[in-house]
Parts: sequence; structure tokens; C-alpha cells
Amino acid sequence: MPHELMAFSMRERAAIYAMISIRVEEEKKERSKSRARKK
Repeated sequence: MPHELMAFSMRERAAIYAMISIRVEEEKKERSKSRARKK
């Protein structure tokens, strides 16, 4: 929840955003791999 996120320190929020970004990039790579296999 947004109010819970704002309770974290700036450093903790930065770490959370970085983890989310890494996960999104990994999911994009997996999607492109699965698309390549389907063709």
C-alpha cells in the first residue's frame, strides 16, 4: 500500500524500487524468450 511504502526510509524505498525494476527486466527477457520459442 502506498502509505506503507512512505513509512520506509528513502534508502529502503530505493532498494524496493530497484528490486521491482530488476524483476520487470527479467520478466521481459522471459517473455521475449517464450515468443522466440513459439515461432
